[in-house]
Amino acid sequence: MELHQGEIEVLCLAETMNGIAIVDDDVARTAGGILEIEVHGTIYLIFLMVKRGKLPKDDAKAKLNEMIMDGFWMGHKQYLTILELLDEIDVDAPL
Repeated sequence: MELHQGEIEVLCLAETMNGIAIVDDDVARTAGGILEIEVHGTIYLIFLMVKRGKLPKDDAKAKLNEMIMDGFWMGHKQYLTILELLDEIDVDAPL
């Protein structure tokens, strides 16, 4: 397995800007860890947006379903856990 150009660019940008790389590929996450770059996946970003009041929970669930329909893979138990965790989020007041 190898890193694709887009993943390399995301990791480089995160390192350059001392930011967070949002990647879902296992190889990219491993590379980020080796390079000591903070790495999270798309689900993290969805949770963060809900928590910060930037994305309503219903929209987050719809986006999750859309991602799955477009080929984003996760197991059934993981999907149900994510839905439960979304329901449990205490939303911060929007900034």
